[in-house]
Amino acid sequence: MTLELLTKFFAWFTLINYALLLVSWLAMLVMRDFVVSIHNATMRVPEIELPRLYFQFFAFYKVLILTFGLVPYLVLRFVL
Repeated sequence: MTLELLTKFFAWFTLINYALLLVSWLAMLVMRDFVVSIHNATMRVPEIELPRLYFQFFAFYKVLILTFGLVPYLVLRFVL
């Protein structure tokens, strides 16, 4: 695997994951009641706790994308 191929992989990895994060966030924004009712019914988590859990999920997912996608991409980009 060449460095150019690895750089392209991390670029696409970051782009796809940020797109997924954006779609998830928009789904939560538009269909909040539906998503809350599904999670409340399947996981039996009280509705009052779900906004905090969603915020934690989005924050954690964003940090993972930054750590494992964007940072390696930027490092490889500046090395090449």
